Amino acid sequence: MPMRTSVVIRARMEIEREGTSWALQATLETSAGISTRRLQAKTCDELVDAAVLLVTLAEESPAAQVGPPEGSPEPQTTDASVASSSQEAVVPAPPDEVASTVAIPPLEAELTEPVSTPVAPPGRHPPLEASSRPRSRPSRPSIQGTIGAFAGAAGSAVPAPTGWLALEGGFGRPRWETGLGIDYWIGRAAELGGGAEGRFDLVTARIRGCGVPAPSRVPRRALEFPLCGGIAGGAIFGQGTAGLAREVRAIHPWVGAFGTVGLRWWFVPRWGLIARVDVSAAFAPPDFVVVGLGTVCCNRVGVSAALGVVVRMGS
Repeated sequence: MPMRTSVVIRARMEIEREGTSWALQATLETSAGISTRRLQAKTCDELVDAAVLLVTLAEESPAAQVGPPEGSPEPQTTDASVASSSQEAVVPAPPDEVASTVAIPPLEAELTEPVSTPVAPPGRHPPLEASSRPRSRPSRPSIQGTIGAFAGAAGSAVPAPTGWLALEGGFGRPRWETGLGIDYWIGRAAELGGGAEGRFDLVTARIRGCGVPAPSRVPRRALEFPLCGGIAGGAIFGQGTAGLAREVRAIHPWVGAFGTVGLRWWFVPRWGLIARVDVSAAFAPPDFVVVGLGTVCCNRVGVSAALGVVVRMGS
């Protein structure tokens, strides 16, 4: 019959929190002597597994195994006979409770191979603090596109007050946007003097950039105040309609800058209403001259006011 060996192990395990990590102070006493170890890990569960491994390694160490004396009867043992213990564990309480110490009675076990001595894990493990968990970075708002159509009244840039139409498209994020647009000042017949009349149509294309502030008290940025500026270029088309010796047609380039103040209300997530006022100024005066009448058109500065509908596209 092969000789059976027994292992006597006294173990003391203390687990405590150190900042955002955990520390294990392990003391093992076997027939070979006393050894201590100090381990650190990010979670309490990892230290519990390490404690079990330390006890298992100590049990399987040849120096810790003691055989029975010669001539002595072979001990009758079952799979595991437990006599006493010396394992004490200090388990930190969760952060929201008062810390307490749980003492386990000493345990001294005589085991026969290949039975291992498991160390019972603490009943409750404190959860990780929220500060030690990885923080997900907030996602940036995606770029969205917009298309708007506007209609209103305009004046000053042409001889008579007239209607004003615009179509714009752009893209941007909640606090800024940029885009392109086309404006049309609808021509009307106007008195030029000396019984002459003429009609002047203004067409421009513009590029704009906007800052889009919004009141913090309004949820989901349902109310916005676009403040825009940019440059525009186009032409004024003039045509004599009455009082002239012959029909006269002329085109004068128009290049200038503009500024816009608006109020936009998103009554549903993708549809909004907008009111806006535009002021434009030509870099050079667009003069139309008629022989005998002199300069008959037009002013350098123009003003328009309009209402519109805007559609938002994208996520």
